[in-house]
Amino acid sequence: MGLLDGKVAIITGAASGQGAAEARMFAAEGARVVLADVNPAGAEVAASIGGKGVIFKKLDISQADQWQEVVAGALNAFEKIDVLVNNAALNDNHLPIEETEYEHFEKLIRINMLGTFLGMKTVLPAMRSARSGSIINISSTAALRGMPSIFDYGATKWAIRGMSRHAALDLAKYGIRVNAVFPGIIDTPMMEAVTTPETRAEF
Repeated sequence: MGLLDGKVAIITGAASGQGAAEARMFAAEGARVVLADVNPAGAEVAASIGGKGVIFKKLDISQADQWQEVVAGALNAFEKIDVLVNNAALNDNHLPIEETEYEHFEKLIRINMLGTFLGMKTVLPAMRSARSGSIINISSTAALRGMPSIFDYGATKWAIRGMSRHAALDLAKYGIRVNAVFPGIIDTPMMEAVTTPETRAEF
């Protein structure tokens, strides 16, 4: 018996890194999994996991209409949604506030913050009808203390921490749990893009 037998989970950012690892772990524990990612390589990850209980859906998490399509696809394939893992995020530069441009800050808000909100909002009707569910928002240790030179990324991860706490209080009456996870530095493709090999070795 797996820990997640009979559960249905949507995992965003599942084409690589933490999301792909989460998808493999969920499937190994018996869950049926919807891998969602703007990167079509997520289909290859789904195929590598295998089985009828694993599917891929293309998703730009900043777009409400695409969230509706993914949730509808999950319900059509598996009839329910027990778990949402809001894992997808963007961290493509490390800059202090004086070098942070408006356009980039807005982009990270749309992807990291708005994307997390849209995920919670869109799965809510199905979970509320079932009177149960688990929403897991992936934040960061950057949301536990101030850090230099990651102003926009850190701000959005603090926002995810706050949204998770408020949503947990709002949704408890429906039997829906909301938790935030605060990973430390993990050697993923996203981290590789904003660090040097020497920096990663130090980490």
